[in-house]
Order: sequence, then C-alpha cells, then structure tokens
Amino acid sequence: MPEGVRLSHAIAVVALVGAVTLVLRAVPFVAAHALKHSQILSRASVVLPLGVMTVLAVDGAVGMEHPVLGVFAGVCTVLLQWWRRSMMLALVGGTGVYMAGVVALGVVGS
Repeated sequence: MPEGVRLSHAIAVVALVGAVTLVLRAVPFVAAHALKHSQILSRASVVLPLGVMTVLAVDGAVGMEHPVLGVFAGVCTVLLQWWRRSMMLALVGGTGVYMAGVVALGVVGS
C-alpha cells in the first residue's frame, strides 16, 4: 500500500465504485418498463443510429490523410451492404478496400 493509504480506505473506495457501477448498470433495466411506450424513445431508436453513424463518419473523414480513398471505401461499404444485406461483409469489405488503398499509396510504414 502507498504511504498514507489505509486498507480500510481502499476497501471503502472499491465498495463505493462497485455500488455505483451496479446501480448504473441496473438503471436501464428498471427504466425500460417505465419507458416501454414512450414516443420519444421510440423515435430516438429510429433516428439515433443514423445520427451516431453520421457523426462518426464525418469525424473520421475530417482527420483522414486521404479523404478520396475514405469516400471510395465508404461507397464500397454502402454498395456491399445494399448488394448482400450483410453488415459483416460490408464492414470487412469497406475496411479492406481502405486498408488496401492505404498500403498501395505507401502510407503504412513510412
């Protein structure tokens, strides 16, 4: 133990952190019953995934060294999803296209 820290204090902190974690993990399950027929939650479940993905895509594109390659890989991802209706194939394929382009452009290892 570091100097000035007693075992009882450490146990109290761990117990408090555990209790807060337990409560925070239980809140969604307790609130689910009360919010089951909420119109706001119903609308958010439709709109939020697209909004989150848009924010992540724009944020990723802003810092991209080769934005054209990123757009091309994004288009490939969308086309794969549209063609096969397989999220895993689209994500792996789009990532593969981007990484192959990065390697071809010589960005990796330089």
